[in-house]
Amino acid sequence: MIKQKVTGFRHTVFPVLAEAFLFLLMLSILEAVYQTPYGTVSVWVGAILLFTVITAVIVHNLVCSYEYRLLQDTLVLCRFVRGREVRRHAVPLRDPGVAVYRGVQRLHSLRVRCRVHRYYLPFFGGVRRTTVLCPGRIGTAPIKLVFKPSDELFDAVMAVLQ
Repeated sequence: MIKQKVTGFRHTVFPVLAEAFLFLLMLSILEAVYQTPYGTVSVWVGAILLFTVITAVIVHNLVCSYEYRLLQDTLVLCRFVRGREVRRHAVPLRDPGVAVYRGVQRLHSLRVRCRVHRYYLPFFGGVRRTTVLCPGRIGTAPIKLVFKPSDELFDAVMAVLQ
């Protein structure tokens, strides 16, 4: 069994400091453009939207964690929110129709009508994304699972497939 756990932040000190810094930066930018030619509604809305998106990513990385397990020939992907398991996918790798692809360029080009489930934290782990395509149940769309395994786990998955 190979097991990998992916967490965002171990302590909440860094994200809280980052949020305070970003909030103060946003306020100073909005104050700097106030009553200038750049002080339009679109600049204000853009700055607020950017702050909101970055805040959402930081909160997501605070509360979510993921776990990948390879049990003989079954890959198990689990999502946890605040320590409770929310979603789990178990993929028997030896089943016909299961394919594993590595790389960012393959994510968007594979089968348009798949149900996509992402099991990774944004901005963490580089570009090691891996896609597992598996057939859905009878009458349902295929499933595309996207996760970021370590090199050891990816090599073990490829060894099971060969």
